[in-house]
Amino acid sequence: MTSSYLLPWGVVFSMVLWSLWKCRHGRMFKGESTTPINVLFYVWNFTQDIVQARHTLVSHVHHGPRWVQGQLPSAAYYILNTDWAWRRTTGVASTGGLLRDANGDWLHGFKNKVGLTDTVHAKLRGVREGLQLAKPLAFQTSLSSSTPFW
Repeated sequence: MTSSYLLPWGVVFSMVLWSLWKCRHGRMFKGESTTPINVLFYVWNFTQDIVQARHTLVSHVHHGPRWVQGQLPSAAYYILNTDWAWRRTTGVASTGGLLRDANGDWLHGFKNKVGLTDTVHAKLRGVREGLQLAKPLAFQTSLSSSTPFW
């Protein structure tokens, strides 16, 4: 693949066939109706997700264990870890997070379905929810995010 617009033909072809079958099934058994452009957008987005997932699996292979260690804050601080997930094909996002003490012990946690949004807003929503969780508890927090934007 020399460009992000060149997708593997086999993946595109199988996605087109599956999408056409799915639309036909929806029309016959559920009375659903969709436009051809919606089918094309769905195929395009889902195919990109498949290609990206395959590339991620192949390019980020680690051989053997890799130890990761963080630094614990002083006793006056608490750690807020947030995470988010966003599905490109639907645009639906969710967030979650947890608040830990200086020993790394779990204190409080949350998870929320954000709904239709983009990745930046999903990430910011997770940070906001975590800070709102810590505020009434009068915690002085040290923000630590578990997933980058890229």
